Amino acid sequence: MSGAGGETDRDRTRRQLAVFVALIVMASLVGTVVLIGSAQAADVAVVSVTSTPDRPTVYDDVRIEASVTNPESSDEQYIVDRLVIREGADPTSDVVEREDTSATVRPGTTGSVASEIDISESGTRTVYAHMRILTGGSGSVSVVRPVTFEVADPHPSLSLRASPIDAANRTTLSVNVVNGRETDLRGLSLEADADRLRIQEPRRVAGDLAGGETARFEFTGVEATPGPETVDVSMSYVTADGDERETTTTLQTDLQPRQNPAEIVLTGTQIAREDGRLVVRGEASNVGGSNASGVRIGVDSADGVSPAQNQATFFVGSVEADEYKRFTVNAAVENLSAPVTVPLRIDYTVDGVSRSQTVELGYSSGGQSDDDASGGAGPTGVAGIAGVLVVVLIGLGALYGVYRYRSRDDGDA
Repeated sequence: MSGAGGETDRDRTRRQLAVFVALIVMASLVGTVVLIGSAQAADVAVVSVTSTPDRPTVYDDVRIEASVTNPESSDEQYIVDRLVIREGADPTSDVVEREDTSATVRPGTTGSVASEIDISESGTRTVYAHMRILTGGSGSVSVVRPVTFEVADPHPSLSLRASPIDAANRTTLSVNVVNGRETDLRGLSLEADADRLRIQEPRRVAGDLAGGETARFEFTGVEATPGPETVDVSMSYVTADGDERETTTTLQTDLQPRQNPAEIVLTGTQIAREDGRLVVRGEASNVGGSNASGVRIGVDSADGVSPAQNQATFFVGSVEADEYKRFTVNAAVENLSAPVTVPLRIDYTVDGVSRSQTVELGYSSGGQSDDDASGGAGPTGVAGIAGVLVVVLIGLGALYGVYRYRSRDDGDA
């Protein structure tokens, strides 16, 4: 008990406890453990545990180091006489590695004991550092600290994407290679092998791939069918340290058929008789969702019909999705007065695959002259319509005359 206005033993104990609690909070923020060597707050020793490198890979050894810092004002001496790395916090959990080398920590110094562990898998890894620290008074303190670190995949990461199956039953396999490391890779090459489809030219070579960069490799798969597909990608490269590495990754994808491929149909067709031949006009319309190339419309031979000597075939060219282009072709007919069927052959290419079909158009002259004849179900034309109107008007006039005559007779009566 001190005098009036002085610090009592209770006040001193409370002050030391407050300092100790503050150091505990500070230590928890930086991942350390605080030990008390005596009743004096100045005698606090700090234990810290660190791991290096910050982001190891499967091929790296992780160094775990336990350090004890003893303040200059301390009158205690510590000995770190054991460091054991275990799988769990329990002292009976499996041992990963142990280091029995001791380190003496005198006042004003820091002593450390380190151990290295092997890493076999990528992902988040947590181990526990178990330390026994001897104090000057023949006592001991056991400290357990968790150590968590992220283990990166040592190889570049791979991803796979497949394009829809085209008309030739082909698909493009796109493999992205991401170098997540900070250093460059040299001599990067890939070789792909699929489960169901056959890959043309399965080997690709890219050369160098800088750290943090992405490279894309494309493979052509043939004989593809819709459904799940498994692709094994073997990758080889040389690290910045000159180490040659190889790995095989199994990737999954789902092959889908192309939705709404290009399709050419004929629309707005008209057949007219001109100069002793039939002229077919219309539109080559692409009703599909992809482009068609090499579109050609031509007259085929049939009963009484053959290609004309001039412009029996019309080269339309490329027709984009949901677009059309006009065409005109000529057909030679043996008997222009008889009904005939004009066959038109449509040829085009979709995704490198040739397609063809034949469309038949009916034509009937209806006994009309070359100047006004057209195909279809025998339309009457303007002259025919005028004739019908004349007959109707004559009939109405006759009925009106009969009506006037009868009205006059009734009046005379």
